[in-house]
Amino acid sequence: MFKNAGTAGFTWNKTITLQKDTTSEDDGDAGRGLPNYLADIALTPDNQFAYITSKKDNIDRGTFRDGKALTFETTTRSIVSKVNMTTGTELFGSRIDIDNSSQPSAMVFSPLGDYLFVACRATMRSRSLMPSLRASPPCWPRAWRHRGWCLTPPPSACSSTTSTAVR
Repeated sequence: MFKNAGTAGFTWNKTITLQKDTTSEDDGDAGRGLPNYLADIALTPDNQFAYITSKKDNIDRGTFRDGKALTFETTTRSIVSKVNMTTGTELFGSRIDIDNSSQPSAMVFSPLGDYLFVACRATMRSRSLMPSLRASPPCWPRAWRHRGWCLTPPPSACSSTTSTAVR
């Protein structure tokens, strides 16, 4: 759940709830769960949609919940949720599970809105997502913990801000 603030006086306009995923199969590239630890919001260039990074905790799995053991692939996942800013509702079918990445911390759209660059801090990886296809091409790892993104004017270059190096 997050709150949408209006620009006139920055007052709360509406609370938007991100849905619990009860339909995904718990496997290597998706899983059930509830969005938690919302980290960043990126608006599409036309301001029609907001994308929110978070992790998704599988609160329905476990020995005492559904009788199935928790594994590293079924406990928690990184996700990007999409919200329609006109209706203030999540477009659940457009949600993207990011496989093998942890703690998404920052996002920025390409100028045309066809790519969404996501920095995943804990796994020290970055992703370029294609939201229209719900696709997550391979990531490019680095030895730095990403904290943010910056796009420069054309010819566009994308770079991330980092914190400490990991040795």
